[in-house]
Amino acid sequence: MQVFRSNVTGTPNDPLDTWSCASKDGRDLIADYVEDKQKRGLRYSTVFNTRELKNFNISDTDYLLGIFANGHLMLEHERNQGPEGMPSISDMTEAAIKVLSKNKKGYFLMVEGGNIDMSHHRGKAKRAVSETAAMDEAVRTAIELTDSEDTLIVVTSDHTHTLSINGYPARGSNIFGVAQPSSYDGINYTTLSYGTGGPGSFHFEVHTDEHNETHVLREDANRVETDSYEYEQVAGIRLIENSHGGGDVTIYARGPFSHLFHSVHEQHYVYHAISYAAKIGQFSGSVNLKASFLMCSIVTIVLLALR
Repeated sequence: MQVFRSNVTGTPNDPLDTWSCASKDGRDLIADYVEDKQKRGLRYSTVFNTRELKNFNISDTDYLLGIFANGHLMLEHERNQGPEGMPSISDMTEAAIKVLSKNKKGYFLMVEGGNIDMSHHRGKAKRAVSETAAMDEAVRTAIELTDSEDTLIVVTSDHTHTLSINGYPARGSNIFGVAQPSSYDGINYTTLSYGTGGPGSFHFEVHTDEHNETHVLREDANRVETDSYEYEQVAGIRLIENSHGGGDVTIYARGPFSHLFHSVHEQHYVYHAISYAAKIGQFSGSVNLKASFLMCSIVTIVLLALR
């Protein structure tokens, strides 16, 4: 909201976003949007919470604008899930598909699970996995609302993070818990860790032994609550925040031209394959394909979590 309207104020449930810019030119871009649609005689709806998103008149809406936060949406485990709160990513996916599918010429939709990436940048793996589960529900919603005969669904990630799954936890143990004691120093370590992380991921302590020699030791993971949304996994290299990784990401697809996608691809290939399937860009002059296309772009490490 702070980008679209000048001088907005934050609330405890929707604070101003210090990572984002804020409009100060006095304009109300949402009002400009409404005025534009009215002048052109177009059917539109604007929604600002879950109740409005679930109750807008779909039959009388060809353009839907939903603004639900001053900046980033709240995390799934933190958001107000009541009617006056922020909708889930699956709620937004459902509304988008229902409006776009009215277009007989087809449509293109991109859904981004940005909070997965945000959670990894903070080094908080449980948050990232929780957001991945929310995105998984959005993919499920997309599958239920579309037909594989005429809709291509592509699910992929644009990069990895430095998260690793360490050996050797007991079968059936909590993924956010302790793997086992180190065979080197006997100190318990977590199943999950990052290669890089922010200040909160520096879980090391200085100890002085009986010979007055100092040693830097890792914090014993059994002494802290690792199964917490706030816990930052230990990282090998300390940065301002967790960085992206250089690993391959998986890609899944269903529907027309899904045969073009096979497990792992260079990122630039995805663009060309989708352009070819949708007959857009350099392939716009190809034989017309009477189909609608949906792309769900799931960012960060979601696909690693789903393997």
